[in-house]
Amino acid sequence: MFIRISKYFLFICLACFFCSCSYNEKAACNLVTDLLKENFGEFFKAMDMETAECKAVELGKPVRSGFYPNAKAYLDNGKVLKITVETKWDSVYVHISNESLFDDD
Repeated sequence: MFIRISKYFLFICLACFFCSCSYNEKAACNLVTDLLKENFGEFFKAMDMETAECKAVELGKPVRSGFYPNAKAYLDNGKVLKITVETKWDSVYVHISNESLFDDD
C-alpha cells in the first residue's frame, strides 16, 4: 500500500511541476507581448514591426528558485529577445533590456 501511495504522490508532484513550468512560460510570453506594445511601440513602429508578438518563451536553467536571468522570448517576426523572468508565489515578472532589442543572436 505504501508503495502505491508513493507512486501516485510522485506522479502528482511531477504533473504539478510540468504544469507550473508551462504556465510560467505562457504567462511570461503574454507579458513580453504586452511590454513590447506598451513600452516599445514607437520603436517597433519605426521599424515596421509594430505587430510583433511573443510566440514562445524558453526559461532555461534557474540561477536560484524561480529566477531565470537567461530566458529567451521568441517573436513571430523571427527575433529572439534576451529576457529575465522571475516567479514569486503566483506572480510572474519579466524584464526586457533595451540591449536585447538590438541583439542579432
